[in-house]
Amino acid sequence: MILNRTLLVCCCLFLSFQSLLGSLPFRGNVGQWDPAILFGIVSGPTKVAFGSEGISWSHWTAESEVRYQMKWMGARPNVVPEGRDTTETQIHYLRTTDQAFHSHEFQTLRYPDLWPGIDLVYRAGNGSLKYDLLLAPGADPREIQFEFEGLEGIEVDPDGRLRMVHPNGQFHDAPPYSYQVRDGKKIEIPSRYQLNDCGQLGFSFPEGYDPQLPLVIDPVSIEWSTFLAGTNGSRAFLRDILLDEAGNIYGVGYAEAGFPTTPGVFNPQHNGNSAPLLDVVVFKMDPTGSSLIWATYLGGERGEQGTAIARDPAGNIYVTGSTYSTDFPASANAVQPLHGDGIFNNRDAFAAKISPNGDALLYATFFGGLGDEYGTAIDVNAAGEAFIGGYTNGGAIPTTPGVLREQFAGAPGFSDAFVFRLNPDGSQFIYSTYIGGTQSETITELIINDQNEASFTGEVNSPDFPITPDAAFRFKLGNSACAYASRLSADGSKMMASTYLCGYQGDHGEGLALNEAGDFYVTGRTYSSTFPTTPDAYDPTFGGSPDAFFARVSADGSSLQYASLYGEGGQQTGTGIRVNAAGEIFVTGITGSIDFPTTSCAMDSTHNGGNSYWGGDIFLLKFDSTGRDLLYSSLIGGSREDRLPTMELDNEGCTEGVVIAATSNSEDFPTTPGAFQEVVGGNAERSIVLRISESLDLAIRMEDSCPTPGDTFSLSADFLSCGHWTDPRQWQWDLGDGTLVGDTASLRHAYAQPGSYTVRLYRPHCPEPVAERVIDLLDLDLGPDLELCPGDEVWLDATLPRAVAYRWYDGVTEATHRVDKSGALYVDAWDAAGCQVSDTVQVTVLEGDSIEVPNAFSPNGDGINDAFFVTGLGTGRWALTVYDRWGKERYFSPAYQNDWEGDALPVGAYYYVLRNAAGCGQRMGAVNLVR
Repeated sequence: MILNRTLLVCCCLFLSFQSLLGSLPFRGNVGQWDPAILFGIVSGPTKVAFGSEGISWSHWTAESEVRYQMKWMGARPNVVPEGRDTTETQIHYLRTTDQAFHSHEFQTLRYPDLWPGIDLVYRAGNGSLKYDLLLAPGADPREIQFEFEGLEGIEVDPDGRLRMVHPNGQFHDAPPYSYQVRDGKKIEIPSRYQLNDCGQLGFSFPEGYDPQLPLVIDPVSIEWSTFLAGTNGSRAFLRDILLDEAGNIYGVGYAEAGFPTTPGVFNPQHNGNSAPLLDVVVFKMDPTGSSLIWATYLGGERGEQGTAIARDPAGNIYVTGSTYSTDFPASANAVQPLHGDGIFNNRDAFAAKISPNGDALLYATFFGGLGDEYGTAIDVNAAGEAFIGGYTNGGAIPTTPGVLREQFAGAPGFSDAFVFRLNPDGSQFIYSTYIGGTQSETITELIINDQNEASFTGEVNSPDFPITPDAAFRFKLGNSACAYASRLSADGSKMMASTYLCGYQGDHGEGLALNEAGDFYVTGRTYSSTFPTTPDAYDPTFGGSPDAFFARVSADGSSLQYASLYGEGGQQTGTGIRVNAAGEIFVTGITGSIDFPTTSCAMDSTHNGGNSYWGGDIFLLKFDSTGRDLLYSSLIGGSREDRLPTMELDNEGCTEGVVIAATSNSEDFPTTPGAFQEVVGGNAERSIVLRISESLDLAIRMEDSCPTPGDTFSLSADFLSCGHWTDPRQWQWDLGDGTLVGDTASLRHAYAQPGSYTVRLYRPHCPEPVAERVIDLLDLDLGPDLELCPGDEVWLDATLPRAVAYRWYDGVTEATHRVDKSGALYVDAWDAAGCQVSDTVQVTVLEGDSIEVPNAFSPNGDGINDAFFVTGLGTGRWALTVYDRWGKERYFSPAYQNDWEGDALPVGAYYYVLRNAAGCGQRMGAVNLVR
């Protein structure tokens, strides 16, 4: 078999085409567009048109339109693309003067032989438009040249990113990442964007590549990214987000006047008595980042900050934060309708409930006393009861009897944490309690479980913080702050689990997640070289000031299951952590390290700028379920400071994504065309929201390309791209013969029977396979050996459903063959993969006329005439039956071989019948048996 090896170059215009939604298909032009458009993708205000000379991209809003073209230079003229992988959808168009016409949709679009030996294949998926360049042996990648029209400039930055400038801004494409698979191992191939003197774009491979192996360029991409701020340069800070079942994003933060609110909300106008004062802002954004569904202010005349958000099953939104305003819109029946310390211009915490459409404030309440109170965390149960966590430096917040601590425990100048639980209309406390010791505590994140127990983390300075007796770390180390993990009972009366988590130099819990078992996952920052990492930690070595950490603590707080550091020089802080259904761990945060460790598949491995206590570049990490193996690490950011990212997983379907929200000073933070706000002027802080998607360009690899029944061979999951952060060891295999294999990236198997088997590979909790492959086990069977009568002929049939070529013993290349002669006749068959199978059949043409039968034989053991010997039987199948004179059968052989010696029968006359199996003849007569 001859293998046709191909050079494969896979690329993605990461930020150029990210306004495409979901996995929109290619639609054929059947008259609905200009004839020059052969295929198109349309998504709201975004349109991509595919012609014979290139593609054009356009996006328009009420204020502006961005349009440019990408053309291929030196290509074969008038190439017509081919739609591949037709979807089940058919689009029907109606004309006013003619009959309806129809357009099919396709998942891929292929330009065959665009350059000599080079096919160009487009794929739309995960919100991005990717293209593969398939180079046949001998094809020259230097032939590939793209030219852009409609841009003001294009250049390759020193960090390898491609910068494209259009009249309304600019966007970047991440540097190409290339690799080849050799002997089952990925080998990175250095590659770069290459611009010639005419500004045409191609690719270069400084260290060369093996033209006999596939070459892949395809990193993880930002699916979409948008600013969310006032267009007049006013400040906007984003502190927390959540996602609903449809992928809509809800967020809370605070902003000056000018934030883009929407009509019909309960508070579209800024409330501060001056424009620079900050009001709470709450919004709902569509899953594509292209539009605000609603956005509203919430506040009074003195200023507020919104810090956390939650949503109940009915779709109501709950937010918390802090307010200086005595006229904050508290409800008349609120549990605390008046500010607790407004006369001295101190903060109160607040809790508010907003209708699903943002058109009504369902309740709002103050929470506070003397001093300052900060609402920092919120969650809500199925009954609509809100749980709010925060901290206070005063001593007079309202508490309820029988709780963990009714009185402020800290000394003057310190703070206590608090947790309170509200009834559904915000009119009563179910409980309210202080959480703390004699020094300071805070809560930064809080999560409610199904038993209405509140789990939380933050920082604690008190050596007498309420720790449970069997805690993993019962005693606080050092004089600085500690991180912690705690769980409060449903009635707020006692700690169910509580442990310190720290070294000697200072540690702070910033983010919290829980798995189904209730284990705590905590991330934050540590200044401690003595932070308690576990022996199997990914990185046990303290490398920065501070380092990020992530840790898993058992649900009862009694054991540290693992803990690891992450960072290298500079400062880094983990601010958000989430765990997916497979137990894999995502961590986000900020770093100022110029040598922050990233993986080879990173979107951006270069630190872009900014390094302060709470600012730098955003990072995104993913670890396997053990916390030991790093699956992905990347930086994201602009040239200034990006701050305090928070994160939610968007993996309800089969495509895993991460939505990150943060605040940025970077005017050049990478946004995407078609996003709600691609550009925001000024140098003020601005909110950012982005979705990062995983690309699963995956194939099932076989060790033996031509397996046969009973032979054991290897199967493995082989990533053809770098666009993944998943761990295939968590996946499930369906081998198509009833065999299911789990939790492995490779396996060995044997099929007992020939046939066609579809192997499917499934990601956990995803009903659709992420990859599949048909395995054909050919088995050619011409049937049993044949006996023909003189003059007969038969047709031998070698037809196989998957065979594409045949060759018989005499050179005939058809699937069937006429046979009329004796011999060992064979045929070979091949399938499309080049696998060969053969079979042989023995054909005998009988010569019945030459048979002679004796009329007597003497089976007396003297070696003479002892057997009933029939001459002329040859190799044919003759059946012999012998009867006595009364007609009783005395002997039978279906294929007589001249071996009957009378079987001790008495002497006498017997009658025989010889019949040919092929039906060519019959002999009957009498034979005398003598002794």
